[in-house]
Amino acid sequence: TRNTEIYVGLDGILSSTTSFVVKGGYRDLRGVALPYRDPFYYTDSAASPGIDVLYDDAKSFFVRGELSTRIHDDFTLSVNGELRSYEMETQEAAWHLPNFTAGLLASYIYREKVKIAADMKFNGPRQAFMQELNTVVKSELPAYFLTNLQLEYLYNTRLSAFINVYNLTNSKYDVFLGYQTQKINFMLGLGYRF
Repeated sequence: TRNTEIYVGLDGILSSTTSFVVKGGYRDLRGVALPYRDPFYYTDSAASPGIDVLYDDAKSFFVRGELSTRIHDDFTLSVNGELRSYEMETQEAAWHLPNFTAGLLASYIYREKVKIAADMKFNGPRQAFMQELNTVVKSELPAYFLTNLQLEYLYNTRLSAFINVYNLTNSKYDVFLGYQTQKINFMLGLGYRF
């Protein structure tokens, strides 16, 4: 299976510290994985308790933009967004796929040894099933914000240690229908570059 993407784009520099990217086009997608859960999962023990993955072909139009600026030699800021539409071949909707996403990323390097990065991601509402199937449960999952923080200490050019904090604001939202995200969580580690 092959995906086809046709787009036009423009990369530009607004000043010595600020650049932008604008891109728009069409995607012909084959075998798109769509997580789907029976909307009666909470009342019917015979219903599939888990998530089924349905595959479908889709046509998608999209527009994406990004603006990046270097505020100081060690501090960069970037904002992006993408608007999409989906036309599925056999499914009624693109289950659990948002039509709009956006992000904000800030990165700071302190004395070439400590890198601090924070990002905020926004995912728009997502359709989980057709509302006619179950009028008790909302078929549209609400939009959500997700904030993450990364801290990395660069011991030398090869060795580093890091801590990542995910879901910093402890947001509660459904990743898929009936499946809530993890609360705030951490990852500690060491990195070695060969």
